[in-house]
Amino acid sequence: MRKALPNGEFEVYYQAQADAQSGMICAYEALLRWNHPIRGKIPPSDFIPIAEEMGLVHEIGDWALPTACSEASRWRRPLRVAVNLSAVQLRNKMLLQQVNSALSESGLEPGRLELEITESTPMDRNGHTLELLTSLKAAGVQIAMDDFGMGYSSLGALHGFPFDKIKIDRSFISDIPSRRDAVTIVELITGVARSLGMATIAEGVETEEQLTWVKRLGCDYMQGFLIGEPAPASGLSHLYGESDLAHEEVDLGKSWSPPGETHSAHEEAAPGTHCTAAVPRHGGRPWQRERSETDCGGSRRYTLSLAQKRS
Repeated sequence: MRKALPNGEFEVYYQAQADAQSGMICAYEALLRWNHPIRGKIPPSDFIPIAEEMGLVHEIGDWALPTACSEASRWRRPLRVAVNLSAVQLRNKMLLQQVNSALSESGLEPGRLELEITESTPMDRNGHTLELLTSLKAAGVQIAMDDFGMGYSSLGALHGFPFDKIKIDRSFISDIPSRRDAVTIVELITGVARSLGMATIAEGVETEEQLTWVKRLGCDYMQGFLIGEPAPASGLSHLYGESDLAHEEVDLGKSWSPPGETHSAHEEAAPGTHCTAAVPRHGGRPWQRERSETDCGGSRRYTLSLAQKRS
């Protein structure tokens, strides 16, 4: 593992997060992957604990955070990028300086960076963690609690810490709607978050039925394979304004078709539909649509990004 970073074996993947009601993509979570020369792609859940034991997590984090900020600064639209912090990174007294440096060097606005902290991470209300999170919040950075509901602290962790968002653990979402207790817990979490002025995001949304329940239970945002699988930066060409993209601004409810199409096939751009959809072929390759909004949760002006999928 010590040779992985200098050998360029680490890569950042990005998974979309969307508004639960409109389906509009408003952020991407940066997910670290290790491209092992023998074992292939290794997820962070497998190698981060080892990196912490070996004392390498700071070095990996020092690379991952600026990389994610740099990528996000190049996106055509001001979408947020979420980056995970480990417990070891939180104890680093230089973390605030590193975050500020990553923002400054990339030119990314602080409000577009969201730092995710796993709920099981020990947090001291009177010590370094509270001071750090308060300073990050004052700088404009968003703070989210990840995997909420699985740690020992849960509700107690919300008291006194400046969280902007709660990510509801995927284990609860996967049990919806088959288990009534999971439905009750998700409804409880969304209610508590709303009362505290915090947003909620449902992790692991994989089916249309789960999406229906997530919306019904009041979750603000969602993430999961139903929205999109993690992809490397090279797979997000629609965010960079490349030459094979066409853009068309439309009003919701009006029909549209890919540029150059002459037949009458259209698709309704209605709120609440899936974020991307295959549309009629053009030039021998399928067009793919992504609907997005200028400011997720704010302006409702939508853009359809039409990109020809590479074969």
